[in-house]
Amino acid sequence: MDTHTFSRLVELTSYSVLLVAVAVVAQRNLATSIRLLRLEGFLLAMVSAVIGLYTGESHLFWVAAITFVIKGLAIPSFFFHVMHRIGLPHDAERSLTVPLGLMLASGLTLVAYHVGRPLALASPWITRDVLASSLGTAFIGLSLMIVCRKALTQMLGFLLMEDGIFLFGITETYGMPLLVELGIFFDLIVAAGVTGILLLRMGGDFGHVDVDRLSDLRG
Repeated sequence: MDTHTFSRLVELTSYSVLLVAVAVVAQRNLATSIRLLRLEGFLLAMVSAVIGLYTGESHLFWVAAITFVIKGLAIPSFFFHVMHRIGLPHDAERSLTVPLGLMLASGLTLVAYHVGRPLALASPWITRDVLASSLGTAFIGLSLMIVCRKALTQMLGFLLMEDGIFLFGITETYGMPLLVELGIFFDLIVAAGVTGILLLRMGGDFGHVDVDRLSDLRG
């Protein structure tokens, strides 16, 4: 694979990752948001595989496969299972309206490009233009964690933020040591598992998964 084709493929995929993150924020349907998160996992797996093809680093193909399984299959399927167990409808609405979500995502994307562009120009890597997209994805995920009330939506925000960090790490370093990346995946699985258990307990004990309403328990 020549350098031009490689850089264009990585940039196109990174823009797609950012667009998916914007769609998650603008989407009021929780089930659709989880499906979009699954798509983002597939895109990140593709980025890992493309970088592996270009650099010849065989461990990146393992990273691509693990990313595909964990981010693209396992975690979204687990969230759907949790939704089914606690009786949360697939069309459950989120706290952000569509216009507000689009405005928030657009603003954060502009901030990311304003902050990331000078840093990208100083980067020696040919994929430096991906920096702004990865920052935008991370910022959007962080905003979901802050402004949304439902615990599951906050976990979606955490995963989006982690996806942005993952995209930044793998495109700016062309792959970290496999042991480090396995540790990151393990932390991600633990975080998703703990959130799932918390949601099941909240749904069973309180009948809702709205973290703001937990303040009513204070005596």
